[in-house]
Amino acid sequence: MRPLSKLTPGKSVAVTDTTVVPTSEFSKNPDWQLNGDEQVERLTRVLGDAAVAFDAQELAEKVMGDRVFANMVLMGAAWQQGGIPLSLQAIHRAIELNGVAVPKNKQAFDLGRLAVAAPQEALSLAGDTAPILLDTHREPTLDKITALRVKNLTEYKNAAFAKSYSDQVARVQAAGLPEEAVTAVAKGLYKLMAVKDEWEVARLYSKPSFRKQLNETFEGDMELTFYFGAWPYGGTDPKTGKVIKGAVKGKTAMRFFGLLNRLRGLRGTMFDPFRNNDEAKLARKLLADYQADIDFVLANWTENKAEAMTELLDLPEHIRGYGHVRERHAKDAQKRRDELRSAIQNQKDKAA
Repeated sequence: MRPLSKLTPGKSVAVTDTTVVPTSEFSKNPDWQLNGDEQVERLTRVLGDAAVAFDAQELAEKVMGDRVFANMVLMGAAWQQGGIPLSLQAIHRAIELNGVAVPKNKQAFDLGRLAVAAPQEALSLAGDTAPILLDTHREPTLDKITALRVKNLTEYKNAAFAKSYSDQVARVQAAGLPEEAVTAVAKGLYKLMAVKDEWEVARLYSKPSFRKQLNETFEGDMELTFYFGAWPYGGTDPKTGKVIKGAVKGKTAMRFFGLLNRLRGLRGTMFDPFRNNDEAKLARKLLADYQADIDFVLANWTENKAEAMTELLDLPEHIRGYGHVRERHAKDAQKRRDELRSAIQNQKDKAA
């Protein structure tokens, strides 16, 4: 039976973290999506005001400094909602007996209570950039989508690279296309520009936050092992054509990541050792094709073609994964791209 059928209006309460976490279905179906708005709306439809939703992970990170306290924040919110039949003293005593980060867990529990009892006070603790508490999870605006991606692309490469992205989005917006189509470009173009190549993997692993997260998650001496499918540690089996991954111990791998990160200005130049591998070639082709699609849409846009053109601009969302998985998705997207462009062109020819 569905979990919703177990909820009783007037008796049940729901405290929901609006952070969306994929389930195992994500690995089986690349087009599967979990819509946070729909989940919260279903709970609200059954429970009304007894359903509370807020971004507990974001709140925990901004106030407590770590998302690991999100569950305790949710527990505090649930207690404040009347969903836990224990006294406050009993809760605090249980935290003390557990003996793990006692002051922090008490603070996180009380933060969850505050999020329900006085959301604006909790919001002020988190700072002006915190999400609105106790509200349904809303889709970000186009400006926020673009601003975040400009920031990410600046870190990914440089400010000029990020500006080429924002200029293209602004160009589409200035052409008068509807927000849905402009948003598709803002997301699709970014996805094809911010490819997680060897240089980007090195940058991400070189960030101090990676080591900090490891230290906060695991105790004792850690021995990391990385598996490289690319030069100089990996290669291709000459008989099968499949990638062979080589195991590299953590210290050696981290030194290699650090070196790559310092040299990532070479990305795309004649000195880039990865520029001619299959992944890099595919990335360049996909980006060039998509930029051509943007030009195609701007040159042919009419309201009666809006649906097909918006779908064309949204195709990068269906290109996922790495290696042979990405290649398969790219082939499927290319097939659909050819169909859409042909249909749009035929419609134009008939109109003429």
